Amino acid sequence: MLTNFRKQKTVLRFALWFVIIAFVVTIFLVWGVGDKVANANFLMKINGQTVSYEEYSNALENTRNYMRSIFGDNFDSLAQDGELEKKVIEDLTNKYLLIQKAKENGVTVSDDEVLAVITSIPSFQVDGQFNKEAYQTILARSRMTPQQFEESVRTDRLAEKMRELITSSVAVSDEEVAKEYTYRNKKASVSYITLDAENFSHEVKAEEAVLKEYFSANAENYRIPKRIKVLYTYFDPATFTPAAVISDQDAESYYVRNQDQFNTPEAVHARHILIRVEDWHNQEAVKAALTKTESIINEIKGGLDFAEAARKYSADSSAVNGGDLGFFTKGQMVPEFEQAAFALNTGEVSGVVKTMYGYHIIKAEEKKEASKPALEEVKEDIKKLLTAQAGEAEFREYVFGRYTAIVRAANITAYNGTAEKQLPVRETGFFSAEDIVEPVSANPDVMNKLFRLSKSEVSQVETINGVSYIFEIADVQESRIPEFDEVRSVVQTDYIRAEAVRIAAAKAEEAMKEADIKAAADKLGSTFTTTPQFIRVQQIPGIGMNLELNDMIFEAGAAKFIARPFVNGSSVYAVYVNEIAEPSMDELKDYAAMIKNELLMTKSDEALKAYLDEAKAKAKIEISPFYENLFK
Repeated sequence: MLTNFRKQKTVLRFALWFVIIAFVVTIFLVWGVGDKVANANFLMKINGQTVSYEEYSNALENTRNYMRSIFGDNFDSLAQDGELEKKVIEDLTNKYLLIQKAKENGVTVSDDEVLAVITSIPSFQVDGQFNKEAYQTILARSRMTPQQFEESVRTDRLAEKMRELITSSVAVSDEEVAKEYTYRNKKASVSYITLDAENFSHEVKAEEAVLKEYFSANAENYRIPKRIKVLYTYFDPATFTPAAVISDQDAESYYVRNQDQFNTPEAVHARHILIRVEDWHNQEAVKAALTKTESIINEIKGGLDFAEAARKYSADSSAVNGGDLGFFTKGQMVPEFEQAAFALNTGEVSGVVKTMYGYHIIKAEEKKEASKPALEEVKEDIKKLLTAQAGEAEFREYVFGRYTAIVRAANITAYNGTAEKQLPVRETGFFSAEDIVEPVSANPDVMNKLFRLSKSEVSQVETINGVSYIFEIADVQESRIPEFDEVRSVVQTDYIRAEAVRIAAAKAEEAMKEADIKAAADKLGSTFTTTPQFIRVQQIPGIGMNLELNDMIFEAGAAKFIARPFVNGSSVYAVYVNEIAEPSMDELKDYAAMIKNELLMTKSDEALKAYLDEAKAKAKIEISPFYENLFK
């Protein structure tokens, strides 16, 4: 940890802009020397600074997990066409550009700022307080040292501070707020005629020559995506039987080497009441807080229940729980608070305790002395732990051995052709990157890796839902535009639909030359619908929500048709604007602050984007040839 680590109960919390940093590093085990992806040593270089493929992979996985936590199972269907991968690459590029610009401008990050970020991360907290052991354990599991993690936090905070510097000059005037309020709250009422394109399909002549011409002009719409067929073998740790046998001596050796693991430190379960002092230089406020604290102590001595007093008087968030802080050990609270709490006997209430936050009253509910179990008490637990660890190591070694043998043989097919004991092999049919196919659909990152391999090439070991897989590309069908005869029926359907829409739009456009909606309806031999008033961001009754159409309505003005017929799928609308009503400005004061904040955020984003676009235009960005497809 930081050398000047401060034991504070509460610290400033920073909402880091760079969301792809999850702060608890996902463990990515590289099982072997594998395919060409594993052999590449960088993803890209930005002005000479290397961004590794491993950093990209971690960022992608963390971002994917974050998005799944928001969108649930729907996320995988939303994250198509490599958009997520491109967004992560863009964010990484922006991050390094901001870091470089920050250094150029002399921006720095102090140890206190790093400390504030780390101690605010929920994964490193126990009962709402930073826990050093949890911090070290999580980092150890992630194969990262505290120094490495703290440096990553420092660089991320550096990027954030540069972003703040860029956006700090943005301002929003009262005139802009009023204009935005008017824009949002204008009301319109329209009348419209609906033409269903299917009613005009009979007018379309789908001649062969015309269909071929349509296909030629829209050939990319019929492109067949790249498809692959995959062989794979798999290794399930649940069915693996390790050979290791853990003896009593092994357990004793572990117990001796890891004494600290078994020590249970002294702990106290306490409640407290906080009378906060915001400014210690304000002597009147300090004196008033002290007087109030002493008065509460007298009430408690007079019989007021401590928990009830905490709920009534405490300024701390624990007040709702009667001031209950649960158990804590030494090192988790600020020194003055800790010293007072541990000095109390069970059931005892302290006097006034002063800390940086204000004045406290503490009650010790329960105390636990430091203890250490005897070897016999924990021996079986140690054996189970060591057995599991040995089994995991044996499993990894076994899988890596099979993987090495497969690579030496060239692929799974070649290995099974000569091996005494063949590996189980399954085969998929041909599938595209958008298809759902087991087991790879459970991990989009694995799917992307497979589509970067060539025929007969094998993947590195991939873990999906706890099972280890090795894949071989059995066959590849490259993306192609089909022959006309292969898709003739689809082309015919598309052509008829497109022409029917064109005919309906032409009829609507001709009708919209009339003076008003009634005349247009008479010309079409149709009826029209009139809507109640609606604002720009509301659905149009009977049509639905469409921002493009809403903009066309408000741009047209009152007593006019919109600029052109509006097409939505197979429906064509002739829309007439009856009225545009300006909003009353009386309520502007109620929404001004909200609108100003939203405009400020928008302008800040625009300022940041402009700055980064300029930085990218001047930057030297080198892409690894192994990963060029990610940038397309």
